Amino acid sequence: MIMKAIFRKIFKRVLGRFVNLVVKAGRDWENPGLIMSARALMATEMWNTFQPPIRLEDKEFRVYSQWGDDGIIQFLVKILCPQSKKFIEFGVADYFESNTHFLLVNNNWSGFVIDGSEENFLSMQS
Repeated sequence: MIMKAIFRKIFKRVLGRFVNLVVKAGRDWENPGLIMSARALMATEMWNTFQPPIRLEDKEFRVYSQWGDDGIIQFLVKILCPQSKKFIEFGVADYFESNTHFLLVNNNWSGFVIDGSEENFLSMQS
């Protein structure tokens, strides 16, 4: 029952946001410094500790997400060990500031992204 409530909160938070930022053409899609910082945080004992009660706020970090969703998603992936490494994300704008971008870059996941703007779709292809 507790896990169900946690999942509801996470899905509302992660999937309930739509990215409004339009990244200017030519912006670097991968920031090695931020990625390495996130990986270092994930390697620390504090992040890896799994002692109830779990406070998702303590797991937050941001590389590509709008808030701290990158850290929360990484934590969930670690404890849930999903069989498939695929994602779907809606309303991604140009896909720079999104919830699944760190999974793509850091964890080598693949997925399907959707946005209603043709301009955003074309910026993702370049």
